[in-house]
Amino acid sequence: MSTGLVYYHFSGRAGLLRSPLDFISTRVDRYTEPAEGTERPRNRLEEMPSNPG
Repeated sequence: MSTGLVYYHFSGRAGLLRSPLDFISTRVDRYTEPAEGTERPRNRLEEMPSNPG
């Protein structure tokens, strides 16, 4: 693979470096956002009735 081809596809060195960072950023957002219909585990624990024992 030629260097010129890589730079053409990624519009230069900045594009070559930015592309994997954009990909990783998108992945991180997807993995750190809560899934639809889920709630925080703490909320579920707080809603549970306490058992005085």
